[in-house]
Amino acid sequence: MTFAILGQDYLSRGLIAADASGYYFWATKEDQKYMIKALEIRMPENQMEEEIKGYEMLQKAGIPVPKILQIDPESRLILFEFASKRTVYELLVEKEETAAYLEEIHRLAALAKEAGVALDYFPSRYLAAEGKLIYLSPISYPYEEAKDLANTYEKYWSQTEELEDYIKHRLRFVSIP
Repeated sequence: MTFAILGQDYLSRGLIAADASGYYFWATKEDQKYMIKALEIRMPENQMEEEIKGYEMLQKAGIPVPKILQIDPESRLILFEFASKRTVYELLVEKEETAAYLEEIHRLAALAKEAGVALDYFPSRYLAAEGKLIYLSPISYPYEEAKDLANTYEKYWSQTEELEDYIKHRLRFVSIP
């Protein structure tokens, strides 16, 4: 599949993740790697602006997000600098080491709480990038203790019974709980 962004073609190499507003792919153009978010067609017309505002707000809060390179509102595509093609969820499914990412998600949760924003803490929303996390889902809402890491998905950040049960009953890369 090829994505056309502002007249430039990018060859899709695979799906990275999905969130409520769209799908993230990794792609190439010549020898360069990129990430592309394709917004859901069902999303409202102003979704692109909301996504951009969300990324800007999260950056100000110190939450690592992908760097936006280009925005194509007509095709509803966002081109990002390549960060990784693997999510923490994928590492957990493959039983790879994730202890450093568990520490990092606690650090990001503290930053989010301090900034007054809530994040989606499910591991498929985070790219695993050489020991660092990159948050994919730009839509945030005001912080609520009931939606913080400890009260939502912390149990899915390591090899727990809850994670194993989730993996058994869900498709591997479709991770919208």
